[in-house]
Amino acid sequence: MHGPLEPEVDDAIATVLLIGGRSGAGKTTVGWEVAAQFRTAGVPHAIIDGDFLGQVYPAPDDLAGLVERNLAAVWANFAALGGTRLVYVNTLSVLPSSAGMFRRALGPDVRLVPVLLTASDATVESRRARGCRGQWLAAGSP
Repeated sequence: MHGPLEPEVDDAIATVLLIGGRSGAGKTTVGWEVAAQFRTAGVPHAIIDGDFLGQVYPAPDDLAGLVERNLAAVWANFAALGGTRLVYVNTLSVLPSSAGMFRRALGPDVRLVPVLLTASDATVESRRARGCRGQWLAAGSP
């Protein structure tokens, strides 16, 4: 099924929307909004905040390796259920140097769609001050 966010996309090809940007640019809010639109359109998906994949103490010497293994494990579980869409939110996820991690963790045939969010200093400070959360989060949905 294709919704407004996926015109002419082959459902058989796994697609990862990588949402990156500076702190306060709205990555998490946009990620949850995309997930809500997918849900409304009936598109199976998962959403992952990449920051959570490496939140361990004490941090291992190879924290990046742990993040990659955690991403691979979560993706494998979701893909086993037939999932082919992932919304991944992380500051640096859109950097070309991150593509290798995603290909190793998710497979070489995954379509990566990087989106870099930008915001002025004034916008970031305004969002932080009021705790911008987006419609879906504000409604209290998990």
